[in-house]
Amino acid sequence: MVTRKPKGLGKGLDNFFGVKSVADVLDTSPDETLPSTLPINSLHPGKFQPRTKFEQDSLKDLSDSIKANGILNPIVVRRTDADKFEILAGERRYQAALLAGLKKVPVRILGVNDKQAMIIGLVENLQREDLNVMEVAAGLERLVQEFKYSHEEIAAAIGRSRPMISNILRLLSLPQEIQDMVREGQLDMGHARCLLSLPEKERISAANLIISKDLSVRQTEELVRRMKEQSEQKDQPKAPSEKNKEWASYEKELSKILNLKVKVTSGDSGKGVLRISFDSKKDMEELMRLLSR
Repeated sequence: MVTRKPKGLGKGLDNFFGVKSVADVLDTSPDETLPSTLPINSLHPGKFQPRTKFEQDSLKDLSDSIKANGILNPIVVRRTDADKFEILAGERRYQAALLAGLKKVPVRILGVNDKQAMIIGLVENLQREDLNVMEVAAGLERLVQEFKYSHEEIAAAIGRSRPMISNILRLLSLPQEIQDMVREGQLDMGHARCLLSLPEKERISAANLIISKDLSVRQTEELVRRMKEQSEQKDQPKAPSEKNKEWASYEKELSKILNLKVKVTSGDSGKGVLRISFDSKKDMEELMRLLSR
């Protein structure tokens, strides 16, 4: 199967958030007294960076562009030490600049806390077309677990709907094997969302079928619908045969006569077992009285 090109969740910061840069997400202005360029060796990757992988071919293309034209958009950073700065947005540009051999890079220095730093990282990555949704889900989960954000608060902070935030976070409930398929581009977010509606025991087999048959999301929806119907049919109890109905009527009639719980089991030959349950000696005495009539 051909690896799918990951589809981004965003269409650009200005389209979705009404901002032109990640810094505009916050009411934070750069300090004009701070330098606008920094030695590249004073920068280090951000601890809240949602992305864990950078596609090497596109990184090389960006590096070649930087060699020819320089870095057009400053890297957004915050100070972590006297002469050290953490990257908040622009790590891909930073990696490409290293590859290009740059000694200094343009920066925008902000004073932000950890919550704001994570939001900036998420917002920057939401605009990317090659965004991996599992990396976004992991970032959102950190906001929930580490900073106690509710889904509504996250939605407000990054400019998305609460249902969308909840749907992305639900992907983390999929088996790790399926999450890896999404990370590697074998499955899209749409495929993964379809799998959530299946019983857990059927999800991996369905995911493998999607990949082997190269199914679209629409075809996956149909596959999941059929699998759910088949599962429901298996779970439905078989309709009792006419013979079983007859024995059930005997059970009901005997229980009524004896005023005790009665169970009748029988085989195809007509032979069977009659079981009468009682709760006390008094019940047994009453049964004996009825049988001796």
